[in-house]
Amino acid sequence: DDSTSPEILAALESDGEPAYELLACPGYLWLSALLLGLLPSDSPQPDVASWPFWRARCAFVWQLSIADASERGCGQCPSLFKASIADLIGEVGDTTSPLSSAGLLDSRARVELQQATAPLLRSYKR
Repeated sequence: DDSTSPEILAALESDGEPAYELLACPGYLWLSALLLGLLPSDSPQPDVASWPFWRARCAFVWQLSIADASERGCGQCPSLFKASIADLIGEVGDTTSPLSSAGLLDSRARVELQQATAPLLRSYKR
């Protein structure tokens, strides 16, 4: 059955953590991750305002698809955390993140989120 191909499941391993072995149709997740630039690719990234949000959404779903993920997507894949949360809010001091645009996220709330996520991002080495 192509939907549970061992090669696709292996390609969805993140930070040493395997994808859930009973994941339904992992090929769709793999293709989405490839198209959205979460997997290595030479494809150019389009300059579309909603791109970072779709990328973050895909990373969050991927985090939930990891074998030992919690129901909130928390846990063991810092690179997926970075792609799903930190890339949207930016790191401490970053004022150019996608959520820094007017009307998307209050600057005070964004700074608080940046400070809350900083410890994980500082400890993570890719």
